Amino acid sequence: MFNAEPLGKTNFETDSKESIEKYFKGFATQNLAVNEPLRKALGDPNYKVKPFVVLQSRTIAPQEALAGWTNTDVGGALKGGLQKKANGEFDLFGGGNDIWGKRDDFRFLHQPLKGDGSIEVTVQGVELIDTYTKSGIMLRDGLSSDAKFLLVSIFPNGEINVARREQTGEAVIPGEGKAATFPGVGLRITRKGGKLVMEYKTSGSSFLPLATMDDFLPKSVEAGAVALSHSGAELAKVSYKDLSIKQGN
Repeated sequence: MFNAEPLGKTNFETDSKESIEKYFKGFATQNLAVNEPLRKALGDPNYKVKPFVVLQSRTIAPQEALAGWTNTDVGGALKGGLQKKANGEFDLFGGGNDIWGKRDDFRFLHQPLKGDGSIEVTVQGVELIDTYTKSGIMLRDGLSSDAKFLLVSIFPNGEINVARREQTGEAVIPGEGKAATFPGVGLRITRKGGKLVMEYKTSGSSFLPLATMDDFLPKSVEAGAVALSHSGAELAKVSYKDLSIKQGN
C-alpha cells in the first residue's frame, strides 16, 4: 500500500496549532492505494526471491615469501600474508587496529638498514576495509609494538600522511599530508647526513618533497612496507610494486 495522494506540508515553526493538528490527523484519513506491480509480483507462483549476498571478511591470506625480506605481524596483529605477482608486483595482507597512539599492530615486510640509505616503493592500490586502512613505508627501531618509527602512509582514498614516534612508548606525532591517485603512487624515505627526507610521486612524475626532519632514529633500523586493515578481525590487501632498499646512498 502507498499514499494515493501526496501528503500535505506543514511548517512546525510558523504554522498555527490548528494547522499542525490537522496535519497529524490527516495520517488517519489518508487515502491509500494498492501497489499493483508489487501485488502482481508477490502473487506470481513463479516469482523467486533472489538470495542475499553475504560478504565474507578475509581472515587468511597466501603465505608466500619475497626473497631478502622478513614478514612480521607486529603487536600481535592477525596473521597476515603475501602473494607474489609478475613484474615486481606483490600483494601484502595485513590486519591490526592501527599504527597510532602508544602501541602499534600491523603487518611489516622488512629488512635491516644500517646508517644512511633509502627505501622506495610504488603503491598500486589499497583495499578499503576502513577509512584508516594503511599502506606505506616505514623505518622502525625494532619490532616491539611501542618502538620509535617514521612512517609515510597512504589511505584507500589516496591521502598521503607522515607520522612518527620519536621516543619509545610515546604517542604518535602526525605530520604532512598530500593527495594522490592510484595506481602508481611512489613513496620514498631517504636517510642521509642526519636528516630524514620524505618524498612522493604520482604515475609518470618525478619525486616531489613531502617533509624533511632531523634524524631521531638509531643507526640500525628495520625498513620496509606495511599493511594495516584498521580492523583487528580481518585482513586488508595492499598492492605494491618495486619495493627496494639502497644502503649508504
